[in-house]
Amino acid sequence: MWDLLEEFDEVFAWHKRELGQCYVREHSIDTQRLPPCRMTLGLLSYWEETKFNLQIQTLVDLGKMCKSASKYACRVILPMKKDGSRRFCGDYRPLNHQTRWDSFPMPLIEDVLNKLGHSKWFLTLDLQSRFWQISMAPDDVKKIIVITKLGLYEWNVMPF
Repeated sequence: MWDLLEEFDEVFAWHKRELGQCYVREHSIDTQRLPPCRMTLGLLSYWEETKFNLQIQTLVDLGKMCKSASKYACRVILPMKKDGSRRFCGDYRPLNHQTRWDSFPMPLIEDVLNKLGHSKWFLTLDLQSRFWQISMAPDDVKKIIVITKLGLYEWNVMPF
């Protein structure tokens, strides 16, 4: 197993700076030509704000975010992860209410399991920050904005 990993080590990212990006298709957000949704700045404790500012700077350094002058703005929330750290998220509920839902049907789990048949080999991959690897449509980048005390920031990739 380790021999295989070493043989193909160039396809693995060992740090978030090494994450690639998928350009096969861009993610788009159809807001049905409704006016931009804008939320006010959310309240964060001093500790949360300090952590948040570090995360913003890291994301800017990684090229995942940049400053913005958009008419859209959503709050930042920092829910707790299982390990006790905080996950950086935008509260995109107002944007979700404006978005036209994709009607592509999800497969039934029973069908997926039945297709496995008598297979003997299975593989699972845990993609690190997989949502940061999906490109956004250029016209829709202005819609996924977070508002902070430091200003507005837009994602260059799909946010979590």
